[in-house]
Amino acid sequence: MENATLSTTGLNSLYQASRWARFIAIIGFVFIGIIILAGIIVGPILSALNEDVSSGALIYSKYLFSGIYIVMGILYFFPVYFLFQFSNGFIVAFKNASEEGINLAVDYLRKHFQFIGILLIVTLSLYVIAFAVGMLFTVLK
Repeated sequence: MENATLSTTGLNSLYQASRWARFIAIIGFVFIGIIILAGIIVGPILSALNEDVSSGALIYSKYLFSGIYIVMGILYFFPVYFLFQFSNGFIVAFKNASEEGINLAVDYLRKHFQFIGILLIVTLSLYVIAFAVGMLFTVLK
């Protein structure tokens, strides 16, 4: 595939996709901000709602929820960033007819899908482990 080329139709399709990718990435950044903000706010809200309870588990749960939201925001940042880099890079490279720019932009698209794929594998693995542990506890009861 050393000498592979794209037709004008293929380039135009990728250009249109990159414009949609920019829109999706911007919305993704907004949601990342909301997720991280929720992670920062959920701890004080939980502690204000449960001032009467002095359970150690409750204290840890508010930090756990905050941590989960913040980690989700951080994990979500990388695929959105790669998608944004693809969209901006491709739009500029398309307008300047830069083959090197298009190659770089498409590499960001590869990174985006690679990250999503790895995250999917890890998530499905955690689901399988959680299901197995749940079944084990059910059997042992």
